[in-house]
Amino acid sequence: MTTEQNNNKTAENKEQQQQEAQEKTSYAVRPHHHYKRLDYSDPTNLKVRNKLNTAFILLVIVGITLWYTMDTHTPAYVVLLVGVVVKIAEVCIRLFRK
Repeated sequence: MTTEQNNNKTAENKEQQQQEAQEKTSYAVRPHHHYKRLDYSDPTNLKVRNKLNTAFILLVIVGITLWYTMDTHTPAYVVLLVGVVVKIAEVCIRLFRK
């Protein structure tokens, strides 16, 4: 046998071993989800949630700006806490929709 034939056999053996290894480890199955996808057929909830998210983002930007520009952090705390309350309201709308 020549060196080229040996290299070809070695390459074939490696490919065969890789295929066998893939066959052995390909036992994964797709999960069966029990949750329904979000239904956006009711645009009123979506509009309210988008407005609450926008308010949350703006409150966070204002709160961070107040935090770094003022000597006392109390106004920043208040604005950021209001932002958290707005976000909690948005999450409740998302979770408890019917």
